[in-house]
Amino acid sequence: PDALMIVRGASAEEVAESDAFTKSQGQPSYFADVYRTDTNGLKSDAKIDPVAVIVFGVGGTILLFPIVIFVSVATQLGAAQREKRYAALRLIGATKRQVGRVLMLESLLASVVGVLIGLGAFWLLQAPLQDFKMDGMRFNPGDLALTGTQYALIIGLTLGLTMFVNWRRMRRAQISPLGVSRSVEKVKKLRAWRALVPALGIAFFAWLSSKPGRDWLAANKESALPSVLLMAALLLVMFGLILAGGWLTNKLSLLAARWANNASTLIAGKRTAVHSRTIFRSVSGVVLALFAGSFYLTATSGIEGLNSQAIKDNGFSQLKRGTAIVIGRSLPGDMAEQLQQKSYITSVATIYPREDGDAIRCQDLAKYTEHACPNNARPDQFALLNFDKPVVKNVLLIGDKVDTNGAKEYLVTLKSDNDIEKLRTLVTVKANQYDLTYAVSGTDSKKPHINPTIREFADLAYVGIGVTLVVAVASLIVSTIGGLMERRRSLYTLRLSGMRLAQLKRLVMVESVAPLLTTSILSCGFGVWTGAVFTSTFSTTLKPVLTPTYFAIVGIGLAAAIIGIYLILPMVDKLTRAEANQTE
Repeated sequence: PDALMIVRGASAEEVAESDAFTKSQGQPSYFADVYRTDTNGLKSDAKIDPVAVIVFGVGGTILLFPIVIFVSVATQLGAAQREKRYAALRLIGATKRQVGRVLMLESLLASVVGVLIGLGAFWLLQAPLQDFKMDGMRFNPGDLALTGTQYALIIGLTLGLTMFVNWRRMRRAQISPLGVSRSVEKVKKLRAWRALVPALGIAFFAWLSSKPGRDWLAANKESALPSVLLMAALLLVMFGLILAGGWLTNKLSLLAARWANNASTLIAGKRTAVHSRTIFRSVSGVVLALFAGSFYLTATSGIEGLNSQAIKDNGFSQLKRGTAIVIGRSLPGDMAEQLQQKSYITSVATIYPREDGDAIRCQDLAKYTEHACPNNARPDQFALLNFDKPVVKNVLLIGDKVDTNGAKEYLVTLKSDNDIEKLRTLVTVKANQYDLTYAVSGTDSKKPHINPTIREFADLAYVGIGVTLVVAVASLIVSTIGGLMERRRSLYTLRLSGMRLAQLKRLVMVESVAPLLTTSILSCGFGVWTGAVFTSTFSTTLKPVLTPTYFAIVGIGLAAAIIGIYLILPMVDKLTRAEANQTE
């Protein structure tokens, strides 16, 4: 709603006349092609950027996957807590199928309530979202509204996920009339083939970073194949970490048990190896969030450096704030006088373009630019400054005579930065309609001249990773609670065997934190490396760096996860009391 664009059509004769004039001046064409559509304005030949497809596809997957894990784990935990309560139904004669239907109905109703609360929160956020700006402009209200099909898809997927998790839970559980619930699912041995999935993606990234890979990218830069393969490799690494996480946790815990020098570490290592799948499931959301954060933050970390370099590469940034330069080959000879008469202009200076830059009097150089002539220079002496080249530290004085009767350009001081559009309108009116004229603001030139959407996407990446970490930590807490309930018998056995409560809590802490830290370090390392390879593949200007913001986000995420695990340790006492395990 904040955008205003005027598209002016032109005949072939007008375009030809314009091109002839601009070509004689050594300038590009005044006109530009627009996307062609059919008579109904529907079909367009605009092409979707493959890099944007990768960013949005992977970003959406990263944001949604922890939420899916959270919903799945929460549903599974709720089903596990309700299993024993339904034993009373078996006691009065209900069949297992009838109990399963009751469980499914109860879960469905709870899910419907959750969906309604979520949709209500979304509707409440519609008004604030309309004030959200991207590239300085708001979205149209219709762009933020969901269609009926989208509502049906969201509701269907959410309810379908919860129903599937409950059905799977009930299929592998037996509820006896005596209230004893036992799982009949066998713990399958994790095979090494799981590690092959992330290994394939890692191998592709390693090949891309080698000389043959870079040569192949250069040969296929016009093709969409590199983008497709890169996205596939990234997904292989991302989901491969989740798939191979249990196997990796098993091997690392066995190694830790082998080198253990105390009983707690030995028992924790052995127990972690046995329950590696359950334990890793609780930390998988955080692992994925850290991988995603490392990938995105590494890929966007060079934005700050690029902003600074963009200003240094822009010669017009040498103008002072509040000034502007007027450039045009067809402006009238008395343009300086006409500029001086305008109320929004406080001062005007004439400069003279040369092949190697502009000749500027020393008195004007200090007034309109960030430079100054040497102390021994006269005020009317000319200095050379080239605005078409990057910023320089010092300017040189001109030794030969400057032709003041030839082409002219102008430096002006504006009363307000907002007056730049008035100046541009004046310059356009006074110049030939096909002459490329410029009125460049010194204030605007000190801003990075890169697509601001890139920077705002980078800022959104920080927000997205923060939201993902919050969901992942919540999923970790729920998953850890569920894991403790599933392992309550083994924990109770250890307490009956003489292990003190403090030792039991330390054991649970080691079982949870050790896999979290080891897999998180690996995921962060892979995320940083793949992000660097991705950036070097599609950009020669962005230089990935690990910023303090990255370390702060990773540190806060891990600290929140560890604190969350610590806060649920009091549950160990309740789960391992004799009165809570009378039917076990």
